[in-house]
Amino acid sequence: MRKYFFILLLICVGCLLLSCGTGSDSTLDNRGGDSNGTTEDDDDNDNAPLDDDDDDNDDNDDNDDNDDDSTYPPYEGDLSRLEVNPGFCAEPAGYGVQFGARGWNPNGDEVQGVYPNWKSLNETVATIDESGLATTIANGKATIKAQWVNSNDMELTATADLWVTGDVFALDQANGNLVQIDIAKKKIRPEYIIGLTAGSTLGMVIENYTFAAVAVDNQPTGAIEYVSLDIENPYFIDSLELYDNHRGLQAICNSYNQIVYLAEPETSDLTLFQQNTNTPYFSDLVGVILLRDNAHPVSLIELKHQYLVVLTDNGADRSRLADSAALYFFDNNTNALQLMVPVSITNPKKIDRAFDDQNNEILVTLGGSDNSSGPTTLDFWDEIGGNLQSATLATAVNAMASGNHRAVWLGDADQPRLYVYGTEESDWIRGLGNPLILPSGSAVTTMEMNVSRREVWVANDEGTIFLYGLDSYALKDTYECDGCGIVDLAIW
Repeated sequence: MRKYFFILLLICVGCLLLSCGTGSDSTLDNRGGDSNGTTEDDDDNDNAPLDDDDDDNDDNDDNDDNDDDSTYPPYEGDLSRLEVNPGFCAEPAGYGVQFGARGWNPNGDEVQGVYPNWKSLNETVATIDESGLATTIANGKATIKAQWVNSNDMELTATADLWVTGDVFALDQANGNLVQIDIAKKKIRPEYIIGLTAGSTLGMVIENYTFAAVAVDNQPTGAIEYVSLDIENPYFIDSLELYDNHRGLQAICNSYNQIVYLAEPETSDLTLFQQNTNTPYFSDLVGVILLRDNAHPVSLIELKHQYLVVLTDNGADRSRLADSAALYFFDNNTNALQLMVPVSITNPKKIDRAFDDQNNEILVTLGGSDNSSGPTTLDFWDEIGGNLQSATLATAVNAMASGNHRAVWLGDADQPRLYVYGTEESDWIRGLGNPLILPSGSAVTTMEMNVSRREVWVANDEGTIFLYGLDSYALKDTYECDGCGIVDLAIW
């Protein structure tokens, strides 16, 4: 039987193009507003980047090669090779994107201080200054060109693709659609609504803005569906059927560019699906990782770019008792099980990352009763499954967003309310006595945090999406998706 064995698969994964994702270097517009919709200068500092040494901003960890190298003296020799970093980027209109260049001398050695001439080949979409800082202007595609002239007048050029588009996506379970929010125009883009196949959509992940993978709960077998995110021609690509009696729950992308699909089978043979993303348009299901008997995968997260951590409960009898939960730590490269720690969590629901008061990256889990009176439990864990602190809330919660920040946001399952817990304070910043009240709806369905832009995106049960300031807690914008049932949000 498969369930008595642990299968390890070595997956060869190449590197995809670097992307700037949500880590824009500066924001050029102020999209702020208070809870009444008026403009407000708040503490979120929408118009400036975070300090380079602010460890909160883990969203930018994958872009360390794009750090400002202006401290190097200008290189004055010849080059044999020139590259632009990042090679691909997608950001909304009104943002700054810092491009840099890498160069190699005629001996093949990389050199520092390469400052080429910069040019945008579509200045109606984006412009770029002499330092390589591009300013996004309008939706569309622009090619960013770097030019270097050697001493013999031989010209070297390198290019990068810059897409100007909304980067917040919502998964509409009610209609089986993937929709995009145009941040600059403050509306849902009707031309960017991509229809999925039949089934109940559950979760999604976006990889390098090239495609999205959506977990679908079909009966009796689930599927992973691929969607092209091309801003000029978005379309449905293909549907990948999972194994018999398995239904997709969650999809995440780890730092080795694998898509890891968390699946929920009907039987106690619980598996973790992995998908090679080198060729996303022609992907194949490449294998499984088996957990212990009756371990029911609930949620998964990547920790410190080293581990894939799986939160499980007892999936055999669905009793979900406090002693039935566990944390599985897998090596992020080899998929080998490093550690399995039983943990005391009643009805575990979700796992995410946060920071403690010493700036250490830690895990946070959400659990608790589904009754309207709760209680909901938050637990914080170190990298070996040691409990650091816990908190309770006397209400039911089904949405959580932390995203490597010292504040954990929660959404009420039965009321239009948001709560905030501070790891530094070890207490509720916004608790039952002073919650944030959504302007509409009767419950929160999903949330997503963007640390680099100091934003929290929240969806209610009526299909309305709200944008809050991460530090000010102010309501900044509202987006209506009529008739939508939003079950997941993703920010690329």
